Amino acid sequence: MLEPIRPLGLLNTDYLKRVNIVVIGAGGTGGYVIQYLCRLLYAFSASGDVRVSLVVMDGDTVEDANLLRQHFLNRDVGRPKASVLAERFGAIYELPVMAIPQYLTSEEGLDEILTSPLQSKREVWPNRKSYYESHPLDIIIGCVDNHATRQLLDRIFNRFAHLVYIDAGNDGVYLSEDPDEAETVRTSGYGGHVVVGVKEAGHVELPPVGTVFPDILTDTESVLPGHACGQQAVSQPQRMITNVWAAMTVVSAVNSILADKMLTWHFANFNAQNATVRSQALTASYYEEIQRSAAELETQVASAG
Repeated sequence: MLEPIRPLGLLNTDYLKRVNIVVIGAGGTGGYVIQYLCRLLYAFSASGDVRVSLVVMDGDTVEDANLLRQHFLNRDVGRPKASVLAERFGAIYELPVMAIPQYLTSEEGLDEILTSPLQSKREVWPNRKSYYESHPLDIIIGCVDNHATRQLLDRIFNRFAHLVYIDAGNDGVYLSEDPDEAETVRTSGYGGHVVVGVKEAGHVELPPVGTVFPDILTDTESVLPGHACGQQAVSQPQRMITNVWAAMTVVSAVNSILADKMLTWHFANFNAQNATVRSQALTASYYEEIQRSAAELETQVASAG
């Protein structure tokens, strides 16, 4: 017998009417996230249920190689990806979309965009209801292909008191010309994950992607885009259909927050080739597992200190 779901009702509040969404990364997955998100926000804007601001941040520019898989045309080559997508989908769906054509390079990089008080300023946010009556909820959506930026986003998640951090990650295509590995190459690059981290009143309700996949935070080889010393590491190519599945899973989480004001799952692993998604449902036993893991982590930190 399946254990019943206990939705995260923390977001189930009538006063949650304003949302501030920041998308980090405007490439393969990010482009589809922005398109689907704008379509979703258009519907909410028309109903008047939620007021949303949307920001797109990416320092990359459009190249010829991007035209096959990403949301760009020949005339976009050479222009900032963030600006192109903000203009294009903002115009199509008649939404104000702000572009920041630069990379996220520090944990203070979103301070002027996020509305949440810092974790250290506890006097600002003890009363959750009064806080949300005057501030929007911040949602960060990470659509990046490197752990260095995820490490920054993890630190940003820790710095602020109220935040939702959604991370989308895709497997790259395995590259090999060895005939014996042809099947491995054919079936690679279709998997991925989406993790939803939630923090409210300074308390982590759902841990972010760096806690779910600890290797992200211990990766010392990953470098920030544009900051590599010597030769820049080459990312594995991604499949368009995998980008689409990742984007749809991200938008599913955003829809739950905006429409239902609750979440029923913490993370989802998907495979676009097999058309499968397996999510971790929010059940009583899973909440207990999260609390136990958090307590163990606090003990480890205290011992290390």
